[in-house]
Amino acid sequence: MTNTQEATSDQDPLGWRETVAQGHFIRKSDSARFPIPGELNVALTAVQITAAFALLASASHAKSLWVTGLLAVMFAFIMQLEFCLGHEAVHGKLHARSNVNDGLGILLFSLGDDATAFPRYLQFLNSVNRGRIRRDLLVTAIIWTAASLLLHLRFSAVEICYGLFAFCWASQQYLYHLRTPRHAVLGTLDLHIWRPLELLYLHFNYHLTHHAAAWVPWIYLPKIAAEQPTRCFLSAYVDQWRPPPPLEKRWPPSFQASGPLPPRSDLESVAGGHQGD
Repeated sequence: MTNTQEATSDQDPLGWRETVAQGHFIRKSDSARFPIPGELNVALTAVQITAAFALLASASHAKSLWVTGLLAVMFAFIMQLEFCLGHEAVHGKLHARSNVNDGLGILLFSLGDDATAFPRYLQFLNSVNRGRIRRDLLVTAIIWTAASLLLHLRFSAVEICYGLFAFCWASQQYLYHLRTPRHAVLGTLDLHIWRPLELLYLHFNYHLTHHAAAWVPWIYLPKIAAEQPTRCFLSAYVDQWRPPPPLEKRWPPSFQASGPLPPRSDLESVAGGHQGD
């Protein structure tokens, strides 16, 4: 292999550019090259759960509403970490051992044992596993009963914290798909976000990269991305609250296809031409 080929391979280890430009997924190939950071994820899970309950306890004992509100904002951010950790569990990459992955997933998300397989999830919706639901409800009841008694949680404070988190979480989920084609791979974006938040979000802002290689753990997403994100997370967040324009203006016919798409350069020129509208 020549030096040029080696450099190209290092910059694009999975052939990301060509594969994604064609609208294809990157097939799972060399898992050993991207091992799951299991110990780190377990530590992050422990920190997240501890911090979340600590913030709920502090909010429950706060003496003023503005302090409760400040703690609720902090809680909303720390719960984003919980969502991102649970998201890793959904894809079976929170821990290499499946029983540990599922156990942590239940703590974070109340997930089923087979949550890593989407077809099985659809089967779960069609034929509910009562034993699994009872188990998840029991775990949830034990945790919250113990936390309420030991930390003396106040329902109103918990309600405020979870209400703010629900708004923050729900209002961010569409950002990565704003003004994108209706396509399983190209229908999402990598967004630039402040570095500390990017780490808190476990590189969830590399959403296009994740769609292309969902089997790659979060810690490697910046490494395999074809280029660093340029569109700002904040501007995308603000843009989604603008009044909806006519469909043909924001979503041209070239975007309204789930099959083969025009060249990516054409899609980007169309999207770029409408971002200023």
